[in-house]
Amino acid sequence: MESNRTLITPEQTKSKYFEANGTLEFADRIFDDTSFFNMEGAEFSNLIFINCLFRNSVILKPVFVANKLSFIDCVFEKDLTSLNIDIRDEQHKFDITHIVPSLYFSRCKIKGLLGIAGEVKGSVWIEESEIDVLGMVLRQTDFLRIVKCKINTLTIREAKVLKNTLISHNTIDLLDVKEIDCGEILISGNTITDFQLSEKVNFEEPDGRIEIHSNVIDSCNIKISQLFNGHYIISNNIFKKEGLIAGISPTSTDKILQKGNGTPNFFPKVFFDNNIIEYSLNIEINTKLELLSIILSPVNKGMLNINGSKAHNLKLMGTLQGGTLNIDFTGIINVEIDRLINYGNIIFSNYKPIFPAKFKVTNSNLGAADLSISDLNRHTSVDIVHSNISDLKFSAVKWFDERNLNILEAEYARNTILTNTRNNQLHDIFKQMRKAAEKSSDKGLTAHFRALEHKYQLKELQATKPFYHQERLLLTFNLSNKFGTDWFRPIYLAVAITLVGYLFIVASFSLHLFHLNGGTLNGYVDNLGKFAFAIPQLFNPAHSLSNIFDYRQYPNVHLNFGSHLVSLLLRLCISFLLVQTVIAFRKQSN
Repeated sequence: MESNRTLITPEQTKSKYFEANGTLEFADRIFDDTSFFNMEGAEFSNLIFINCLFRNSVILKPVFVANKLSFIDCVFEKDLTSLNIDIRDEQHKFDITHIVPSLYFSRCKIKGLLGIAGEVKGSVWIEESEIDVLGMVLRQTDFLRIVKCKINTLTIREAKVLKNTLISHNTIDLLDVKEIDCGEILISGNTITDFQLSEKVNFEEPDGRIEIHSNVIDSCNIKISQLFNGHYIISNNIFKKEGLIAGISPTSTDKILQKGNGTPNFFPKVFFDNNIIEYSLNIEINTKLELLSIILSPVNKGMLNINGSKAHNLKLMGTLQGGTLNIDFTGIINVEIDRLINYGNIIFSNYKPIFPAKFKVTNSNLGAADLSISDLNRHTSVDIVHSNISDLKFSAVKWFDERNLNILEAEYARNTILTNTRNNQLHDIFKQMRKAAEKSSDKGLTAHFRALEHKYQLKELQATKPFYHQERLLLTFNLSNKFGTDWFRPIYLAVAITLVGYLFIVASFSLHLFHLNGGTLNGYVDNLGKFAFAIPQLFNPAHSLSNIFDYRQYPNVHLNFGSHLVSLLLRLCISFLLVQTVIAFRKQSN
């Protein structure tokens, strides 16, 4: 290519430069001496270089270009730097669908540094170029485009981009974004060895966003700034090695700039969607977030750790078929798990909200997820809607009870063809919790959740079945020991029934067929005191009235059909209640 170029002397260049009026264009030229680029104070309409070779470093000193500065098919064997370049682009219009570049590099090869500093009204556009080091300090531009380039080091030390920034389909060894003030940033389709997004990102627009999409990234250190008023969208990337997504707390000066009282008046939202982690990635965002949304990729292979993050809302979705998800809920208030399918390894821990919070699981299968060191009873409203939690493993968890469950019948009605009742929903939830407790070998919680399961099953049967229905009767009888959780209740019920039975037995032979008259009523009261010794014996389910009231010792006691009927019923009740006591005691003691 160099053989087709013509060497141009400084004298020739200066002559052409001074003769130029408006547009200055160089094509197929070789530049050895670049001293003529010291064009301080020069003004052009357009300055264009096509298929030129620059053998020495080029420094563009303060220069004014009205419309466009272009380098096309050029080779720089050393550096190209600009000092306070000023491109006004008076023909530029704010049309994102048709962007005409103001500072333009196309199919260039820069073996040293490409340094861009100054103000470009319009757009900075670099495409299909090979660059060793690209550094930018832009006072202001409207659009920034870096597309289909191969760059060893790309550093944006400081830039103010009014509209948007696009870094797409490049191969970059080091991408280091230090400080940028922008309306929108899109980094997509790149292959990046080391990605550093740090220091300060500030968007003045409330709907601004940073989107890191469909990149292949070896290692990364992405900082989430609380000064950013918008969305971080990190989606469909492949993280091949270790990575970190962390937070940057604003300085006291930054806080004062946001709000006079020093309190930040907005919190960013972070979306981490369908990324593939091949080794490990940590999300440790210690600054406050409005939302942290995670959508798991079904082809994930590595470990995703979320710990030390402060989010008002955490939303978790997707399918985990491989790898591990580890979430430490410390610092997170509200949790929503929606359409989550777990075939891999999920570990939840440390959910202990100190403020009123919501923990919601909808349309999910948690599989063999592990939950530990959490409190779902304090300050927490729990919703479980159309989800499978029966395989959940847990340890050191304080579980919710029915007062914490927030069952919305209207929400169920929207999601099911046949609307279930609230009692049926609660029955299903506690049935799953009972199965989970059984698999965790926690007998105490198994008994607790079984009692709640049967409690709401009975309420459902009471609303739908007659009183003589077999299952309803069985559950009604099991109320005597609170479905196996209270061994003391059947004891005091047995005592109470024994006392009532004693009253009826004494009445059967004292009141002559229960027809009250003055004489027999006084005798009944006297007999209650006289035969009180029989009460402990009646508590024995194998008692015999003939032995207790021996006719040889008490010839005036005439036992009758009523006496023996009450005794039979009393023995049945006492036997049943003693069995209920033993069942509950064994469940509690184990």
